[in-house]
Amino acid sequence: MSIQTEIVRFMTLDALKIANNHAVENDLNRSIEPSRINSLSEDNVYPISMTVPTSYNTDSDHLRCRVILSNEIIETPMGKDSDGAWLDVPFDFYMNKTLSAEL
Repeated sequence: MSIQTEIVRFMTLDALKIANNHAVENDLNRSIEPSRINSLSEDNVYPISMTVPTSYNTDSDHLRCRVILSNEIIETPMGKDSDGAWLDVPFDFYMNKTLSAEL
C-alpha cells in the first residue's frame, strides 16, 4: 500500500500583506480588502487551496491564488464555501516567498 502525500503552500500574514500590496499597487484583478487583512492574526498561516495561471501586460506571469483566511464555512450565492479570497500574485513571489508543508 502506498501513501500519497501532498504539498500545501501557505503564506504568513507578512507575506500576505506584501502580495496584496503588490496587487493593489499594480491594479491587478484580484486583491483583498486591506481592512480584511488587517483583521487577520499574525499567529496563523494562510493556506493556498488553489492556483490558476494568469497573465498581465507586465514583466512576469501571475498566479491567481485562493487563500483561506479562516476555518469558517460561509454562505455564498453559490452555496457553502470556505472563508477565503482570490489574490493575484507574481509567479516568482509564489515560488520564493510562500512556504510549503508536506501532508
